[in-house]
Amino acid sequence: MFTRLMTASALTLGLAAPALAEGDPAAGEKVFNKCKACHNLVSGPKKMGPDLKGLFGRKAGTFEGYSNYSPAMKESGIVWDDDTLSAYLENPKK
Repeated sequence: MFTRLMTASALTLGLAAPALAEGDPAAGEKVFNKCKACHNLVSGPKKMGPDLKGLFGRKAGTFEGYSNYSPAMKESGIVWDDDTLSAYLENPKK
């Protein structure tokens, strides 16, 4: 069950576009492994980064309960969707 939730959530978040295109849930889960050390997909124990639950439609730098955003992130004006997340993941420091 947990594996299916992780895979479905990663695919839904757009973190595994290549895996989605190929229909490979295992690849999607593998891609998300890079993220899960710092982020939760569900509300739960706080980690180094903000929860990703409800990410799409949320303005960057605004997750309630997380305050360690960079000034650049808070001032970015980004609203998370497939395109903004894909662009961010290609070069987070940009």
